[in-house]
Amino acid sequence: MTRTDCNRRPRAGRRLGAALALAAIVALAPPLSAAPPENLDAALASQRQHVEQHPGDAGALNDLANLLLLAGDREGAEAAYAQALAHEPEQPQARFNLALLLHDQGRLRQAVRELRRLVKHHPDHAWGQYQLGALYAERGNRSRALERYVKAFRLDPRLSDPVFNQHILSNPLATAAMLRAFSELSNAAAVPRLYADPGRVTALLLPATPPAPADEAEPAADEPQDDG
Repeated sequence: MTRTDCNRRPRAGRRLGAALALAAIVALAPPLSAAPPENLDAALASQRQHVEQHPGDAGALNDLANLLLLAGDREGAEAAYAQALAHEPEQPQARFNLALLLHDQGRLRQAVRELRRLVKHHPDHAWGQYQLGALYAERGNRSRALERYVKAFRLDPRLSDPVFNQHILSNPLATAAMLRAFSELSNAAAVPRLYADPGRVTALLLPATPPAPADEAEPAADEPQDDG
């Protein structure tokens, strides 16, 4: 949306446009501008100690990088993500988070490369598929973007819900991707018939349990048992 387009709209429209633009940013980058938690310094010190005690733990390094981002240390965060991937090259959280950081710094080509490697080794990573689609769209490649959005919605339908993923509010390809993703699902649900007492009707429809054969019946308590 251009500045001229915004100025032509009423005030409510401008507020909506700003909200949609913010949603797009939130989906593609960590909320670095938020005020850091009060106990962030203590959390960082504890996580650094944990990393020292477990130097090859890629997950611990990834979490340290996230805390460094909260503290505004992007350079330190990138180094920690890279260190995590050096220990565990296909660690999905570190590679995904590194791609977000690269995009946030304007290094779009590198971010795409990281996400492509992520979904190559973790094709069921729904957020990775969606974010890769968003980066393709940003580069003007609508066909590839649509393909990734479809994969993301099939893997996790929650990504089509704006409560879970606000980016779709400003995603012009979202509707087409949803239609393609969900129309190809088999066994589409029909409109259900409603029952007043579904439990009773279910019991009526279940097959009756046949009685046990006479020779398999339990002997009476006072009936002598054959020890032979």
